[in-house]
Amino acid sequence: MPQLEKLVQKYRSQSDKFVVVTVNMSPSEDSFVPSIMRRGNYTFMTLRVPSEDWADLTFGFTFEPVNFLLDHQGRVLYREGEEDQIDELLARAAANNSAKTTGKQ
Repeated sequence: MPQLEKLVQKYRSQSDKFVVVTVNMSPSEDSFVPSIMRRGNYTFMTLRVPSEDWADLTFGFTFEPVNFLLDHQGRVLYREGEEDQIDELLARAAANNSAKTTGKQ
């Protein structure tokens, strides 16, 4: 999770375009999450899932951790990868979004 916090800090000025959200995949561990977030000084949000099989049913994976880059509509742009690829993907997503809002596609 420290690497995710580094991304948050790196892209803080682009918070309207980039947000880190983690998902606790084990509902039985929900009570541990707040203390982990405080101890690590993590500034990103952690969501909870409704059931143990939610990730498999929603995204088709059964292991963790897994990382995705989603666009503003929740579509998966990228699954797993290195930080250096995130810059390129964010630039591409911003360009696509800009083209859609100006009508230049």
